[in-house]
Amino acid sequence: MKLKSCRTCKYIGKFPSICNECNRDTNTPFSYYNYTPITVEVGHTQRLNTNNGLNGTYYEIKINFPTKPDKEAYIAECNDITEALKMTPHEYNIFKSVWRKAAARLGNGKKDSKALYDAEKCLFAAKRMVILEEQRIKDETNS
Repeated sequence: MKLKSCRTCKYIGKFPSICNECNRDTNTPFSYYNYTPITVEVGHTQRLNTNNGLNGTYYEIKINFPTKPDKEAYIAECNDITEALKMTPHEYNIFKSVWRKAAARLGNGKKDSKALYDAEKCLFAAKRMVILEEQRIKDETNS
C-alpha cells in the first residue's frame, strides 16, 4: 500500500480517489490546482515538521489574477515551473533563490533564509552560465 501526498492541501494518507482532507479528486489532474499526486512507500518516515520539501509553502504562490482573462486563479509551485521549463541546474538555482527572496518580502519566507546568501548564489550561478555559454560558442566555432 502506498501513501499519497495531496499537493493541494499537503495531506498524506491512503486515499484511492478522493483526498480525505480537502475532498479533491486525486485521479483527475486539476488545471486550477495543478494537482499531481506524489506517492511514497509505506514505512518511509514522513517528518512533516522538518524541511524536507513536503510541508513548505514558501515555494507556492496563489495567482489571483492570471494574465489570460479567461483563466481562473490557481496556485503556482516553484518546482512545477522549473521542471516544466526543463531548467538547467544554474537556471534552477537562480530561479529558486529569487523565489525565496521575493517570498520572504511577502512574509512567506523560508526559515533562516538569508537575502545575501540568495544574492550570492544567483551571482555564482550566473557567472557559471556565462562561462558555459562562452565555452559552447567556442566549441561551435571550432567545429
